[in-house]
Amino acid sequence: MSNFSVIVILPIELEVYVMKAPRRTLSLLLTLLTFTLVLFFSSSSFGAAPAETAEAPSSKSRGPWDWGAPVPGDRDWTILVYLDGDNNLEEWALTDLKEMEQGLPEGGKVEVVVLLDRAKGYSDEMGDWTGTRAYRVKRSTRKDAIGSELIADCGERNMGAPETLEAFVQAAVRKFPARRTALVLWNHGMGWISMASDEDAPGAVDGVDALTLSGLRGVLSRVAPSLPGGKLDLLTFDMCLMAQLEVAAACAPFARYMVAGATILPSVGMDYLAALPLFTQGLDTGEIARRMVGAGCKGFLKIHWDTASLTAFDLSKADALISACAKFAGKLGTLAPKAWSDVTRTLFYAMNYIGPGDYREKGDAVSSVDLMDWLRRLSAMPCGTDLKGEIAAVEKAVSPLILATESGPSIPLSRGLSLYAPLRADNVRPGYEETDFDRAVGWSKALAAVYAMQKKEGMDPPKIVSVELGSPVPKQGVGTPRRGADYAIEPSSEFVPLSGTAFSGMTRSYLKATLEGKNILWGYCGFAFSRERDGEYVQSLSQLLPAENINPDEETTDIGTPVFRDGRNELLYQLAGLLHYFSNGESRSLVQVDAVDVSNPKLITVSGLYSSPGLGKDIPVQIGVESDFGSIVSMAGVVTDAGGKMTVVAITPKPQDVFRPLLNKIADGKLVQVVGDPIEWKDGLSVVVEPVPAGSWMRVLVQAESLGGEGDIHIAPPVRAAENPMVTPYLKVTQERGYEHFLGRYAAVGIVPSRTGTNSLLAPNGAVLEIEQASGREMAFAATLSAFGSDPVHLRLLVQPEGLPIVRSVVPGEGGALTLVKSDFALLVPEEGRYSWRMIDCASGSHIQLIPLDDLWFPAGYLEGEWSGDDGSTLTFRGGQAGYAPAGGALRQGSFTLSDNRVTLTPSDGQPLVLFTAYNPETKALVVTFADTETATVYNRQAGSPPHPQPPHPDPSQPQYPSQSVPPQPQVPPQGATLDGVWGAFVNGQQLVMQIQGNQYGVWVNGMPSEAGVFQIQGNRMYGQTNTGAAFSNLFQWDPSGMAFAITAPNGFTIVYQRMQ
Repeated sequence: MSNFSVIVILPIELEVYVMKAPRRTLSLLLTLLTFTLVLFFSSSSFGAAPAETAEAPSSKSRGPWDWGAPVPGDRDWTILVYLDGDNNLEEWALTDLKEMEQGLPEGGKVEVVVLLDRAKGYSDEMGDWTGTRAYRVKRSTRKDAIGSELIADCGERNMGAPETLEAFVQAAVRKFPARRTALVLWNHGMGWISMASDEDAPGAVDGVDALTLSGLRGVLSRVAPSLPGGKLDLLTFDMCLMAQLEVAAACAPFARYMVAGATILPSVGMDYLAALPLFTQGLDTGEIARRMVGAGCKGFLKIHWDTASLTAFDLSKADALISACAKFAGKLGTLAPKAWSDVTRTLFYAMNYIGPGDYREKGDAVSSVDLMDWLRRLSAMPCGTDLKGEIAAVEKAVSPLILATESGPSIPLSRGLSLYAPLRADNVRPGYEETDFDRAVGWSKALAAVYAMQKKEGMDPPKIVSVELGSPVPKQGVGTPRRGADYAIEPSSEFVPLSGTAFSGMTRSYLKATLEGKNILWGYCGFAFSRERDGEYVQSLSQLLPAENINPDEETTDIGTPVFRDGRNELLYQLAGLLHYFSNGESRSLVQVDAVDVSNPKLITVSGLYSSPGLGKDIPVQIGVESDFGSIVSMAGVVTDAGGKMTVVAITPKPQDVFRPLLNKIADGKLVQVVGDPIEWKDGLSVVVEPVPAGSWMRVLVQAESLGGEGDIHIAPPVRAAENPMVTPYLKVTQERGYEHFLGRYAAVGIVPSRTGTNSLLAPNGAVLEIEQASGREMAFAATLSAFGSDPVHLRLLVQPEGLPIVRSVVPGEGGALTLVKSDFALLVPEEGRYSWRMIDCASGSHIQLIPLDDLWFPAGYLEGEWSGDDGSTLTFRGGQAGYAPAGGALRQGSFTLSDNRVTLTPSDGQPLVLFTAYNPETKALVVTFADTETATVYNRQAGSPPHPQPPHPDPSQPQYPSQSVPPQPQVPPQGATLDGVWGAFVNGQQLVMQIQGNQYGVWVNGMPSEAGVFQIQGNRMYGQTNTGAAFSNLFQWDPSGMAFAITAPNGFTIVYQRMQ
């Protein structure tokens, strides 16, 4: 290019010199010029190739949009791409242009023409030029340069000006006429509000501009008449939030089909490698639009962006939908005096494509709500009866409009079409009344009627009456408790992480919040932690409080719109007591997780500040985390231009980028926001959880807000964190050595109802899990789950060892996608030279124990002998023969087989009896689950039976772990504490009562006698024997108050008893 500049300048110098030079000198100069030209053109094959395959003709004489005579050709399609990269998307604009060069099919009757505007300071790739250039896309596999044909260098243009778009379309279709025309608009989008932002826009105020919907409509109205058939055949928005009813209404008169996304789309945009070949396959336009949806969404999933959607529209069906919406809006406006609360609630809880906190941005709120999700919610409310016909008509009209829609797995309620629906009057943006949709429908008038009622009836702030922490106890006279009002709270001065499940027995770690008021919209609870009681508390979680009813007439529904009753609401919430961190594998940063979106229950969010060289400055972002896998699936930021306009942008992170979380902090009794520790993105961030450390402190925040926006907040006093004996003692050993012992074959033990019907037991549930090493991924295992009577299920177990270890059981699906079966916190439990795995379900908190099917747990001959069951039955195993006799029943006997822990007894004259067995080497008891009734019984050997089999000594070459059966540790009972009296617990829906007198005890389950015996306490151990002769040795721990104690069995099962009398 430097040689070319010399040649351009040289004739100008010659012109001056010719006036003064003699003829001979002039001849020599002309000879020199000819020689230079020959050298220049002959040297074009040497050195680096030029950035473009052809230089643009000079535009000074004919203007930037005069591209000369039409290029002849038999074209099926001309695709026009308005590639606005004059902002922080410059890098991705270049990436997509290169993608088009690679994806353009050879020999097809398709022309792709691109108008590319580059930015200053974002990317220095491919020449680092600025300005606006038009290209005719040519196939190229080069990555370091644009390989397309340069049509025109248009200088710096304002891509936010309608005139630029119109000039480009007119010039391109004039130069490359075709039977069908497609227009792709590429950049940021915000629905009807704006699109195509330009940060270096000549003639614009503050040098920034953006295209408006009305501006786009004007361009389409002027260019459409010159197109074949008088319309664009396909209009594609490769930008965020454009699958909006207002956008479709504005474009419908001028385009036949439209492809757009209702969500925030990733910066990579459409997969043009997959999309462009569709135009050469002889497909009709509607089918191309359908397949573009699939191509684009598959591309999003390849980069693990799980919150995107695309929709293909048949715009010829838009008028019918607009007409149905007009009737709906008219009816809604008249019903506003009684329907306003239903409308407000459903708009708040419906899927908002920015997020549930969008309304907090006041006048900057985007307010883009999924139309179909909102209508389904509204139809389930009381006003849905009055609007039934109108809602049905809208839903019917939507169906033919949408040709195809696909959404990522993290947004299951997305239906691909949004509506501008501000929650309150202070969220309304000016200019909406000028949209085609609102002019035809009167939507803003219907909303105004709702807003008027919000001001009139919804401004009384709710009152947070109380916040209680402790154990929930059913109120006297309540048979089957179902809601918070059915429980009283036994207060506690401390809480135990992961202790709220009925299985563990530690039901004291619950929160009960009582709200009173009228027209309550929502309630949130937050949990903040500090190392010191009087220190500053940093919030780690914000959680939506469940309402008393999901819907007025339904206990549960897939729609899920919380409705707080007028008056008193008593809300019960289990405290997990976990801290959340972002980890890059080398460092961590504490983050605040917000789980407040009813429409996306599996999507949690983390807010913070994000810095990247490509963005030029810190911007506020919201990161979407898929809670099932703990993986980041989206990141959206808010960029403010020089003119103060805000744009929502998708961000694709890079290793050197830095994230700093935003955290709420309680300081001097007030809630303030602070910036947390920075963390580099590196190879990616993941969410890691850990229990709140014992000895630290927690405070609970409860907030509530009325339908009109008035609120209340309550910050509870500090409570101390205690150790969870089922988790904390095993966390370190699991992290250090646990997965060396993960491979093997296991019998599963869980809660099974007893055959007496009086209680539940820890017993084998019939499942066997075999875990093997898998190839291709670190900390991934292959597993086969076998259950009696069912086909084996093949799983992959994905292990996250950092923090509180998590094992995710998944099933591989189509295209390599993984479907989560369940997630468990996994802890290695060593005892007496043996080990087992405690699996705590991350969602429900239920526990399963995985016991190795080895000779340490199931020693040779462990079944031999005669056994007496606590239900009065007997079992006999001698040699290859077995017998079973129920209490007072006939003996069934015959041969038996043993496979894993499954016994199949085959009587000579009856149906086989299938039993699942688990042997406790410490208590010498046999726990048996009967497959036919799925109930369990505990058996003990009868006197005179063969001696207990002894398991082999552990292999000394294997690492030995501390056993739970350790010598008693000193424990000083609380002052004045005595065990004499009556104690109660609530386990798995069963009420347990224990009466103690001296060294004797008796246990009743739901009022029926269950167990009795004698015991003694030595330090932190409880030793004893039941009346049936079964010995036991359990951990025993006093509560500091002296009003409760905990008993933990060798298998980790814990029950917390509280004093009743």
